[in-house]
Amino acid sequence: MTSWGTFCESIKLVRIILERPLIQLNALRTWVTREPLFQTLRQTADRLGCECFLTGGLVRDWLLGRTTQDIDLAVSSLALDLAREFAQAAQGTFVLLKKDQETARVVLPDLQFDFAGFRASSLPDDLRDRDFTINSIALPLAPAFGPDPWEPVDPLNGADDLAKGIIRRCGPNSFTQDPLRLLRAYRLKAQLGMEIEPETRQGLNKWGPSLNRSAPERRLYEWVQLLRQPTAVPALSFMNEDGILDILFPEFLPLKNSPQNSFHHLNVFDHSFLTLQRLEQVLAQGPPRPIEFAEALSACPENGDFRPYLKWTALVHDLGKPATALLRDHRWTFHGHDRAGQELFSKIAERFRLGHQVRDTMVRLIGWHMRPFHLLQEKFQGRLTPRALLRLVKEINQDLNRVFLLALADCRAAQGPDHPPDLEDRLMRLWQEARQVQREIILPLSSAPPLITGNDLIRLGLTPGPLFKKIIDRIKEEQWSRAITTREEALDWILKAIEKNLVQTRNPNFEIRNKSK
Repeated sequence: MTSWGTFCESIKLVRIILERPLIQLNALRTWVTREPLFQTLRQTADRLGCECFLTGGLVRDWLLGRTTQDIDLAVSSLALDLAREFAQAAQGTFVLLKKDQETARVVLPDLQFDFAGFRASSLPDDLRDRDFTINSIALPLAPAFGPDPWEPVDPLNGADDLAKGIIRRCGPNSFTQDPLRLLRAYRLKAQLGMEIEPETRQGLNKWGPSLNRSAPERRLYEWVQLLRQPTAVPALSFMNEDGILDILFPEFLPLKNSPQNSFHHLNVFDHSFLTLQRLEQVLAQGPPRPIEFAEALSACPENGDFRPYLKWTALVHDLGKPATALLRDHRWTFHGHDRAGQELFSKIAERFRLGHQVRDTMVRLIGWHMRPFHLLQEKFQGRLTPRALLRLVKEINQDLNRVFLLALADCRAAQGPDHPPDLEDRLMRLWQEARQVQREIILPLSSAPPLITGNDLIRLGLTPGPLFKKIIDRIKEEQWSRAITTREEALDWILKAIEKNLVQTRNPNFEIRNKSK
Protein backbone atom coordinates (compact mmCIF):
# COMPACT_ATOMS: atom_id res chain seq x y z
CA MET A 1 0.00 0.00 0.00
CA THR A 2 1.02 3.57 -0.63
CA SER A 3 2.25 5.28 2.53
CA TRP A 4 0.59 8.48 3.76
CA GLY A 5 3.82 10.39 3.10
CA THR A 6 3.97 9.20 -0.51
CA PHE A 7 0.30 10.08 -0.98
CA CYS A 8 0.89 13.60 0.34
CA GLU A 9 3.87 14.01 -1.98
CA SER A 10 1.69 12.92 -4.92
CA ILE A 11 -0.98 15.46 -4.00
CA LYS A 12 1.71 18.13 -3.72
CA LEU A 13 3.08 17.21 -7.16
CA VAL A 14 -0.40 17.38 -8.75
CA ARG A 15 -0.94 20.80 -7.17
CA ILE A 16 2.37 22.06 -8.59
CA ILE A 17 1.42 20.79 -12.08
CA LEU A 18 -1.98 22.48 -11.88
CA GLU A 19 -0.59 25.74 -10.54
CA ARG A 20 2.37 25.98 -12.93
CA PRO A 21 0.48 27.67 -15.84
CA LEU A 22 -0.85 30.34 -13.43
CA ILE A 23 2.66 30.93 -12.08
CA GLN A 24 4.07 31.30 -15.58
CA LEU A 25 1.17 33.53 -16.62
CA ASN A 26 1.89 35.84 -13.69
CA ALA A 27 5.58 35.86 -14.65
CA LEU A 28 4.67 36.87 -18.21
CA ARG A 29 2.35 39.59 -16.93
CA THR A 30 5.10 40.98 -14.71
CA TRP A 31 7.54 41.05 -17.61
CA VAL A 32 5.03 42.73 -19.96
CA THR A 33 4.04 45.44 -17.50
CA ARG A 34 7.66 46.21 -16.59
CA GLU A 35 8.97 46.30 -20.17
CA PRO A 36 8.57 49.91 -21.47
CA LEU A 37 8.11 48.69 -25.05
CA PHE A 38 4.80 47.00 -24.17
CA GLN A 39 3.60 50.19 -22.51
CA THR A 40 4.48 52.04 -25.73
CA LEU A 41 2.64 49.39 -27.75
CA ARG A 42 -0.47 49.62 -25.56
CA GLN A 43 -0.57 53.40 -25.79
CA THR A 44 -0.15 53.29 -29.57
CA ALA A 45 -2.97 50.73 -29.93
CA ASP A 46 -5.26 52.82 -27.69
CA ARG A 47 -4.57 55.90 -29.80
CA LEU A 48 -5.47 54.02 -33.01
CA GLY A 49 -8.52 52.39 -31.42
CA CYS A 50 -7.47 48.79 -32.08
CA GLU A 51 -7.11 45.77 -29.82
CA CYS A 52 -3.76 44.00 -29.54
CA PHE A 53 -3.26 40.42 -28.33
CA LEU A 54 -0.13 38.47 -27.40
CA THR A 55 -0.28 35.06 -29.03
CA GLY A 56 1.59 32.22 -30.73
CA GLY A 57 5.04 31.18 -29.58
CA LEU A 58 5.32 33.97 -27.02
CA VAL A 59 2.40 32.71 -24.93
CA ARG A 60 3.26 29.05 -25.54
CA ASP A 61 6.88 29.42 -24.45
CA TRP A 62 6.10 31.47 -21.36
CA LEU A 63 3.50 28.92 -20.23
CA LEU A 64 6.23 26.29 -20.59
CA GLY A 65 8.64 28.37 -18.52
CA ARG A 66 10.75 29.38 -21.52
CA THR A 67 11.63 32.92 -22.54
CA THR A 68 11.72 34.26 -26.09
CA GLN A 69 12.71 37.41 -27.95
CA ASP A 70 10.04 36.91 -30.64
CA ILE A 71 6.77 38.66 -29.84
CA ASP A 72 3.75 37.44 -31.86
CA LEU A 73 0.81 39.85 -31.96
CA ALA A 74 -2.72 39.56 -33.34
CA VAL A 75 -4.38 42.93 -34.05
CA SER A 76 -8.12 43.50 -34.50
CA SER A 77 -7.64 46.22 -37.17
CA LEU A 78 -5.08 48.64 -38.60
CA ALA A 79 -2.26 46.13 -37.98
CA LEU A 80 0.13 47.81 -40.44
CA ASP A 81 -0.60 51.27 -39.07
CA LEU A 82 0.03 50.02 -35.55
CA ALA A 83 3.32 48.43 -36.59
CA ARG A 84 4.53 51.60 -38.34
CA GLU A 85 3.63 53.94 -35.49
CA PHE A 86 5.06 51.56 -32.89
CA ALA A 87 8.32 51.31 -34.85
CA GLN A 88 8.56 55.09 -34.94
CA ALA A 89 7.76 55.49 -31.23
CA ALA A 90 10.15 52.69 -30.17
CA GLN A 91 12.88 53.74 -32.64
CA GLY A 92 12.80 50.32 -34.26
CA THR A 93 12.95 49.15 -37.88
CA PHE A 94 9.66 48.55 -39.69
CA VAL A 95 9.65 45.60 -42.14
CA LEU A 96 6.58 44.99 -44.31
CA LEU A 97 6.06 41.24 -44.72
CA LYS A 98 2.80 40.81 -46.64
CA LYS A 99 0.59 43.79 -47.31
CA ASP A 100 -2.45 41.74 -48.38
CA GLN A 101 -2.31 39.72 -45.15
CA GLU A 102 -1.53 42.77 -43.00
CA THR A 103 1.67 41.30 -41.59
CA ALA A 104 4.71 43.34 -40.58
CA ARG A 105 7.73 43.12 -38.29
CA VAL A 106 9.38 45.67 -36.02
CA VAL A 107 13.00 44.86 -35.23
CA LEU A 108 14.58 46.24 -32.06
CA PRO A 109 18.00 45.51 -30.50
CA ASP A 110 16.73 42.85 -28.07
CA LEU A 111 13.20 42.02 -29.24
CA GLN A 112 11.32 41.39 -32.46
CA PHE A 113 7.60 42.18 -32.76
CA ASP A 114 5.52 40.43 -35.45
CA PHE A 115 2.16 42.07 -36.21
CA ALA A 116 -0.71 40.32 -38.00
CA GLY A 117 -4.27 41.44 -38.59
CA PHE A 118 -7.10 39.05 -37.71
CA ARG A 119 -7.45 36.38 -40.40
CA ALA A 120 -11.10 35.90 -39.51
CA SER A 121 -14.04 37.97 -38.32
CA SER A 122 -13.16 37.46 -34.65
CA LEU A 123 -10.19 36.53 -32.49
CA PRO A 124 -11.54 33.04 -31.57
CA ASP A 125 -12.06 32.25 -35.26
CA ASP A 126 -8.59 33.62 -36.04
CA LEU A 127 -7.09 31.28 -33.41
CA ARG A 128 -9.02 28.28 -34.79
CA ASP A 129 -7.39 28.88 -38.19
CA ARG A 130 -3.85 28.57 -36.81
CA ASP A 131 -1.52 25.60 -37.07
CA PHE A 132 -1.56 23.83 -33.69
CA THR A 133 -3.62 24.23 -30.55
CA ILE A 134 -0.56 25.03 -28.43
CA ASN A 135 -0.03 28.09 -30.67
CA SER A 136 -3.67 29.21 -30.56
CA ILE A 137 -3.72 30.82 -27.12
CA ALA A 138 -3.99 34.62 -26.89
CA LEU A 139 -3.73 37.20 -24.12
CA PRO A 140 -5.20 40.73 -24.45
CA LEU A 141 -2.46 43.32 -23.97
CA ALA A 142 -4.42 46.16 -22.34
CA PRO A 143 -5.89 44.18 -19.36
CA ALA A 144 -2.36 43.12 -18.36
CA PHE A 145 -1.92 46.65 -16.99
CA GLY A 146 -5.23 46.64 -15.05
CA PRO A 147 -6.32 45.19 -11.69
CA ASP A 148 -8.47 42.31 -12.98
CA PRO A 149 -7.29 38.73 -13.62
CA TRP A 150 -5.53 38.26 -16.95
CA GLU A 151 -7.71 35.76 -18.77
CA PRO A 152 -6.38 33.95 -21.88
CA VAL A 153 -8.51 33.39 -24.97
CA ASP A 154 -8.19 29.65 -25.66
CA PRO A 155 -11.00 28.33 -27.90
CA LEU A 156 -9.29 24.98 -28.63
CA ASN A 157 -8.03 24.20 -25.10
CA GLY A 158 -4.44 24.61 -26.20
CA ALA A 159 -3.34 25.09 -22.59
CA ASP A 160 -4.52 21.54 -21.83
CA ASP A 161 -2.50 20.14 -24.75
CA LEU A 162 0.45 22.19 -23.58
CA ALA A 163 0.21 20.70 -20.10
CA LYS A 164 -0.06 17.17 -21.56
CA GLY A 165 2.81 17.69 -24.01
CA ILE A 166 0.67 17.12 -27.12
CA ILE A 167 1.03 18.68 -30.57
CA ARG A 168 -2.46 18.71 -32.10
CA ARG A 169 -3.55 20.42 -35.31
CA CYS A 170 -6.25 23.06 -34.94
CA GLY A 171 -8.58 21.47 -37.46
CA PRO A 172 -8.89 19.16 -40.48
CA ASN A 173 -7.83 21.94 -42.87
CA SER A 174 -4.72 23.02 -40.97
CA PHE A 175 -2.29 21.40 -43.41
CA THR A 176 -4.15 22.28 -46.59
CA GLN A 177 -4.18 25.97 -45.58
CA ASP A 178 -0.39 25.98 -45.24
CA PRO A 179 1.59 22.81 -46.11
CA LEU A 180 4.66 24.15 -44.29
CA ARG A 181 2.86 23.31 -41.05
CA LEU A 182 3.70 19.68 -41.81
CA LEU A 183 7.39 20.38 -41.29
CA ARG A 184 6.71 22.69 -38.35
CA ALA A 185 5.07 19.83 -36.44
CA TYR A 186 8.34 17.90 -36.40
CA ARG A 187 10.31 21.03 -35.54
CA LEU A 188 8.04 21.65 -32.54
CA LYS A 189 8.48 18.03 -31.48
CA ALA A 190 12.25 18.48 -31.50
CA GLN A 191 12.12 21.93 -29.93
CA LEU A 192 9.61 21.25 -27.15
CA GLY A 193 10.04 17.51 -26.62
CA MET A 194 6.32 16.90 -27.17
CA GLU A 195 4.45 14.07 -28.87
CA ILE A 196 2.45 14.48 -32.06
CA GLU A 197 -1.17 13.44 -31.47
CA PRO A 198 -2.06 10.29 -33.55
CA GLU A 199 -4.76 11.90 -35.72
CA THR A 200 -2.45 14.83 -36.42
CA ARG A 201 0.31 12.43 -37.39
CA GLN A 202 -2.02 10.67 -39.81
CA GLY A 203 -2.66 14.06 -41.40
CA LEU A 204 1.09 14.60 -41.74
CA ASN A 205 1.38 11.36 -43.65
CA LYS A 206 -1.66 12.08 -45.81
CA TRP A 207 -0.75 15.62 -46.80
CA GLY A 208 3.03 15.13 -46.97
CA PRO A 209 3.28 15.42 -50.79
CA SER A 210 1.89 18.97 -50.61
CA LEU A 211 4.90 20.13 -48.56
CA ASN A 212 6.92 21.04 -51.64
CA ARG A 213 4.24 23.58 -52.62
CA SER A 214 5.56 25.91 -49.92
CA ALA A 215 8.29 28.40 -50.77
CA PRO A 216 11.86 26.99 -50.68
CA GLU A 217 13.00 29.70 -48.28
CA ARG A 218 10.26 28.77 -45.79
CA ARG A 219 11.09 25.07 -46.03
CA LEU A 220 14.76 25.87 -45.46
CA TYR A 221 13.95 27.97 -42.39
CA GLU A 222 11.88 25.23 -40.72
CA TRP A 223 14.41 22.52 -41.65
CA VAL A 224 17.34 24.47 -40.19
CA GLN A 225 15.33 25.32 -37.07
CA LEU A 226 14.65 21.62 -36.60
CA LEU A 227 18.34 20.75 -36.96
CA ARG A 228 19.22 23.58 -34.58
CA GLN A 229 17.65 21.66 -31.70
CA PRO A 230 20.17 19.69 -29.57
CA THR A 231 18.34 16.39 -30.17
CA ALA A 232 16.69 16.49 -33.58
CA VAL A 233 17.08 12.76 -34.27
CA PRO A 234 13.80 11.56 -32.65
CA ALA A 235 11.78 14.03 -34.74
CA LEU A 236 13.77 13.11 -37.87
CA SER A 237 13.03 9.44 -37.19
CA PHE A 238 9.32 10.28 -37.23
CA MET A 239 9.81 12.21 -40.46
CA ASN A 240 11.50 9.19 -42.00
CA GLU A 241 8.76 6.81 -40.83
CA ASP A 242 6.07 9.15 -42.18
CA GLY A 243 7.78 9.52 -45.56
CA ILE A 244 8.27 13.27 -45.13
CA LEU A 245 12.07 13.04 -45.26
CA ASP A 246 11.93 11.40 -48.69
CA ILE A 247 9.56 14.12 -49.93
CA LEU A 248 11.99 16.83 -48.83
CA PHE A 249 15.02 14.88 -50.06
CA PRO A 250 14.21 12.32 -52.78
CA GLU A 251 18.00 11.87 -53.03
CA PHE A 252 17.74 9.74 -49.87
CA LEU A 253 15.71 6.99 -51.59
CA PRO A 254 18.67 5.34 -53.40
CA LEU A 255 20.65 5.34 -50.15
CA LYS A 256 18.11 3.04 -48.49
CA ASN A 257 18.84 0.22 -50.93
CA SER A 258 22.55 0.85 -51.39
CA PRO A 259 24.89 -1.89 -50.09
CA GLN A 260 27.96 -1.24 -48.00
CA ASN A 261 31.34 -2.91 -47.57
CA SER A 262 32.25 -4.91 -44.47
CA PHE A 263 33.57 -1.78 -42.77
CA HIS A 264 29.93 -0.89 -42.09
CA HIS A 265 27.04 -2.70 -40.40
CA LEU A 266 24.20 -0.63 -41.89
CA ASN A 267 23.04 0.40 -45.36
CA VAL A 268 24.08 3.84 -46.57
CA PHE A 269 20.98 5.70 -45.37
CA ASP A 270 20.89 4.10 -41.91
CA HIS A 271 24.62 4.73 -41.56
CA SER A 272 24.13 8.39 -42.52
CA PHE A 273 21.30 8.72 -40.03
CA LEU A 274 23.40 7.12 -37.29
CA THR A 275 26.27 9.48 -38.19
CA LEU A 276 23.94 12.40 -37.48
CA GLN A 277 22.93 10.83 -34.17
CA ARG A 278 26.56 10.25 -33.18
CA LEU A 279 27.37 13.85 -34.11
CA GLU A 280 24.57 15.14 -31.86
CA GLN A 281 26.04 13.08 -29.02
CA VAL A 282 29.53 14.49 -29.63
CA LEU A 283 28.17 18.05 -29.73
CA ALA A 284 26.34 17.45 -26.46
CA GLN A 285 29.14 15.64 -24.62
CA GLY A 286 32.34 16.72 -26.40
CA PRO A 287 34.99 14.41 -27.82
CA PRO A 288 36.49 11.76 -25.50
CA ARG A 289 39.69 13.80 -25.19
CA PRO A 290 40.20 17.50 -24.39
CA ILE A 291 40.13 18.86 -27.93
CA GLU A 292 38.91 22.42 -28.31
CA PHE A 293 36.46 22.47 -31.18
CA ALA A 294 34.28 25.47 -30.31
CA GLU A 295 35.64 27.35 -33.30
CA ALA A 296 34.29 24.59 -35.54
CA LEU A 297 30.83 25.84 -34.64
CA SER A 298 31.61 29.52 -34.78
CA ALA A 299 29.68 32.32 -36.41
CA CYS A 300 27.93 31.27 -39.56
CA PRO A 301 26.47 33.56 -42.24
CA GLU A 302 23.07 31.94 -41.67
CA ASN A 303 21.77 32.91 -38.22
CA GLY A 304 25.06 32.72 -36.38
CA ASP A 305 25.71 29.03 -35.67
CA PHE A 306 27.05 26.25 -37.86
CA ARG A 307 25.68 23.34 -35.78
CA PRO A 308 22.56 22.73 -37.90
CA TYR A 309 24.59 22.81 -41.11
CA LEU A 310 27.23 20.43 -39.75
CA LYS A 311 24.41 18.05 -38.77
CA TRP A 312 22.91 18.41 -42.24
CA THR A 313 26.33 17.58 -43.70
CA ALA A 314 26.46 14.41 -41.58
CA LEU A 315 23.14 13.33 -43.03
CA VAL A 316 24.28 13.82 -46.64
CA HIS A 317 28.00 13.02 -46.43
CA ASP A 318 27.61 9.69 -48.30
CA LEU A 319 25.05 10.95 -50.81
CA GLY A 320 27.31 9.93 -53.72
CA LYS A 321 27.71 6.27 -52.78
CA PRO A 322 24.84 4.75 -54.82
CA ALA A 323 26.10 6.39 -58.02
CA THR A 324 29.66 5.12 -57.48
CA ALA A 325 29.00 1.65 -56.04
CA LEU A 326 31.06 -1.06 -57.78
CA LEU A 327 31.51 -4.70 -56.78
CA ARG A 328 35.13 -5.79 -57.11
CA ASP A 329 36.41 -9.16 -55.93
CA HIS A 330 33.31 -9.65 -53.76
CA ARG A 331 33.80 -6.25 -52.11
CA TRP A 332 31.84 -3.05 -52.66
CA THR A 333 33.86 0.07 -53.46
CA PHE A 334 32.74 3.68 -53.76
CA HIS A 335 35.66 5.50 -55.35
CA GLY A 336 34.85 9.15 -55.98
CA HIS A 337 31.68 9.12 -53.88
CA ASP A 338 32.83 12.29 -52.14
CA ARG A 339 32.89 14.22 -55.44
CA ALA A 340 29.60 12.67 -56.57
CA GLY A 341 28.08 13.69 -53.23
CA GLN A 342 29.25 17.26 -53.74
CA GLU A 343 27.42 17.46 -57.05
CA LEU A 344 24.21 16.02 -55.62
CA PHE A 345 24.21 18.30 -52.60
CA SER A 346 24.86 21.35 -54.79
CA LYS A 347 21.53 20.61 -56.48
CA ILE A 348 19.81 20.30 -53.09
CA ALA A 349 21.32 23.63 -52.00
CA GLU A 350 20.04 25.28 -55.16
CA ARG A 351 16.57 23.80 -54.61
CA PHE A 352 16.43 25.14 -51.05
CA ARG A 353 17.98 28.52 -51.97
CA LEU A 354 20.75 27.93 -49.44
CA GLY A 355 23.14 30.86 -48.98
CA HIS A 356 26.32 30.61 -51.02
CA GLN A 357 28.76 30.75 -48.12
CA VAL A 358 27.06 27.97 -46.18
CA ARG A 359 26.57 25.92 -49.34
CA ASP A 360 30.25 26.21 -50.24
CA THR A 361 31.33 25.18 -46.75
CA MET A 362 29.05 22.14 -46.74
CA VAL A 363 30.21 21.13 -50.23
CA ARG A 364 33.82 21.36 -49.06
CA LEU A 365 33.10 19.23 -46.00
CA ILE A 366 31.43 16.54 -48.12
CA GLY A 367 34.46 16.52 -50.40
CA TRP A 368 36.87 16.29 -47.47
CA HIS A 369 35.07 13.80 -45.25
CA MET A 370 37.30 10.90 -46.30
CA ARG A 371 40.61 12.77 -46.05
CA PRO A 372 41.36 11.95 -42.38
CA PHE A 373 40.76 8.24 -43.08
CA HIS A 374 43.03 8.35 -46.14
CA LEU A 375 45.80 9.87 -44.02
CA LEU A 376 45.24 7.24 -41.34
CA GLN A 377 45.70 4.55 -43.97
CA GLU A 378 48.93 6.21 -45.12
CA LYS A 379 50.11 6.40 -41.52
CA PHE A 380 49.22 2.77 -40.83
CA GLN A 381 51.29 1.74 -43.85
CA GLY A 382 54.19 3.93 -42.74
CA ARG A 383 53.90 6.27 -45.72
CA LEU A 384 52.52 9.42 -44.11
CA THR A 385 54.97 12.28 -44.47
CA PRO A 386 54.94 15.52 -42.48
CA ARG A 387 54.41 17.37 -45.76
CA ALA A 388 51.24 15.36 -46.48
CA LEU A 389 49.76 16.24 -43.09
CA LEU A 390 50.83 19.83 -43.58
CA ARG A 391 49.16 19.94 -46.97
CA LEU A 392 45.87 18.66 -45.49
CA VAL A 393 45.89 21.19 -42.64
CA LYS A 394 46.76 24.02 -45.02
CA GLU A 395 43.92 23.05 -47.36
CA ILE A 396 41.15 22.60 -44.79
CA ASN A 397 42.59 25.09 -42.23
CA GLN A 398 39.48 26.95 -40.94
CA ASP A 399 37.34 23.84 -41.38
CA LEU A 400 39.80 21.50 -39.65
CA ASN A 401 37.72 20.86 -36.53
CA ARG A 402 34.53 20.51 -38.57
CA VAL A 403 36.18 17.88 -40.78
CA PHE A 404 37.38 15.88 -37.78
CA LEU A 405 34.07 16.21 -35.91
CA LEU A 406 32.38 14.78 -38.98
CA ALA A 407 35.02 12.03 -39.25
CA LEU A 408 34.59 11.12 -35.57
CA ALA A 409 30.81 10.78 -35.96
CA ASP A 410 31.31 8.81 -39.19
CA CYS A 411 33.75 6.47 -37.42
CA ARG A 412 31.37 5.83 -34.53
CA ALA A 413 28.52 5.06 -36.94
CA ALA A 414 30.49 2.32 -38.77
CA GLN A 415 30.78 -0.89 -36.76
CA GLY A 416 31.12 -3.63 -39.37
CA PRO A 417 33.33 -6.72 -38.92
CA ASP A 418 36.29 -5.06 -40.70
CA HIS A 419 36.07 -1.85 -38.68
CA PRO A 420 39.43 -1.57 -36.83
CA PRO A 421 38.78 -1.49 -33.08
CA ASP A 422 41.47 1.16 -32.54
CA LEU A 423 40.35 3.43 -35.41
CA GLU A 424 38.79 6.07 -33.18
CA ASP A 425 41.91 6.30 -31.02
CA ARG A 426 44.10 6.71 -34.10
CA LEU A 427 41.72 9.31 -35.50
CA MET A 428 41.86 11.33 -32.29
CA ARG A 429 45.67 11.24 -32.28
CA LEU A 430 45.72 12.43 -35.90
CA TRP A 431 43.33 15.24 -34.95
CA GLN A 432 45.70 16.30 -32.19
CA GLU A 433 48.67 16.22 -34.58
CA ALA A 434 46.75 18.26 -37.16
CA ARG A 435 45.81 20.86 -34.55
CA GLN A 436 49.43 21.08 -33.48
CA VAL A 437 50.51 21.71 -37.09
CA GLN A 438 47.80 24.34 -37.43
CA ARG A 439 48.71 26.05 -34.16
CA GLU A 440 52.50 25.96 -34.49
CA ILE A 441 53.02 26.35 -38.26
CA ILE A 442 49.99 27.35 -40.32
CA LEU A 443 48.52 30.10 -38.14
CA PRO A 444 51.82 31.87 -37.31
CA LEU A 445 52.99 31.81 -40.92
CA SER A 446 49.59 32.94 -42.24
CA SER A 447 49.82 36.12 -40.20
CA ALA A 448 53.55 36.68 -40.75
CA PRO A 449 54.81 38.96 -43.54
CA PRO A 450 56.03 37.08 -46.65
CA LEU A 451 59.73 36.30 -46.90
CA ILE A 452 59.82 37.64 -50.45
CA THR A 453 57.68 40.02 -52.49
CA GLY A 454 57.15 40.79 -56.14
CA ASN A 455 59.75 43.57 -55.88
CA ASP A 456 62.35 41.00 -54.82
CA LEU A 457 61.56 38.92 -57.90
CA ILE A 458 61.81 41.96 -60.17
CA ARG A 459 65.25 42.75 -58.71
CA LEU A 460 66.27 39.19 -59.59
CA GLY A 461 65.46 39.97 -63.21
CA LEU A 462 62.13 38.15 -63.45
CA THR A 463 59.19 39.56 -65.41
CA PRO A 464 55.91 40.15 -63.48
CA GLY A 465 53.08 37.77 -64.33
CA PRO A 466 51.52 34.46 -63.20
CA LEU A 467 55.07 33.31 -62.49
CA PHE A 468 55.27 35.54 -59.42
CA LYS A 469 52.30 33.99 -57.63
CA LYS A 470 53.56 30.49 -58.30
CA ILE A 471 57.00 31.28 -56.90
CA ILE A 472 55.60 33.02 -53.80
CA ASP A 473 53.16 30.15 -53.17
CA ARG A 474 55.97 27.63 -53.49
CA ILE A 475 58.11 29.59 -51.03
CA LYS A 476 55.18 29.53 -48.58
CA GLU A 477 54.88 25.76 -48.99
CA GLU A 478 58.60 25.40 -48.27
CA GLN A 479 58.11 27.60 -45.20
CA TRP A 480 55.25 25.44 -43.93
CA SER A 481 57.42 22.34 -44.26
CA ARG A 482 60.22 24.30 -42.52
CA ALA A 483 62.60 23.73 -45.44
CA ILE A 484 62.92 27.53 -45.63
CA THR A 485 62.85 29.74 -42.56
CA THR A 486 64.58 32.99 -43.54
CA ARG A 487 64.50 35.57 -46.33
CA GLU A 488 68.07 34.66 -47.34
CA GLU A 489 67.11 30.98 -47.71
CA ALA A 490 64.11 31.98 -49.83
CA LEU A 491 66.22 34.08 -52.19
CA ASP A 492 68.83 31.33 -52.37
CA TRP A 493 66.11 28.81 -53.27
CA ILE A 494 64.91 31.03 -56.14
CA LEU A 495 68.45 31.56 -57.49
CA LYS A 496 69.11 27.83 -57.44
CA ALA A 497 65.76 27.19 -59.13
CA ILE A 498 66.75 29.61 -61.91
CA GLU A 499 70.19 27.97 -62.26
CA LYS A 500 68.67 24.51 -62.52
CA ASN A 501 66.07 25.73 -65.01
CA LEU A 502 63.26 25.01 -62.54
CA VAL A 503 62.09 28.59 -63.17
CA GLN A 504 61.52 29.11 -66.87
CA THR A 505 61.26 32.87 -66.88
CA ARG A 506 60.34 33.30 -70.55
CA ASN A 507 57.55 30.70 -70.44
CA PRO A 508 54.12 32.29 -69.55
CA ASN A 509 52.84 28.83 -68.65
CA PHE A 510 55.67 28.41 -66.14
CA GLU A 511 55.48 25.54 -63.66
CA ILE A 512 57.94 24.86 -60.82
CA ARG A 513 59.00 21.30 -61.50
CA ASN A 514 59.88 19.06 -58.62
CA LYS A 515 63.51 18.19 -59.40
CA SER A 516 65.91 16.97 -56.78
CA LYS A 517 68.45 19.55 -55.68
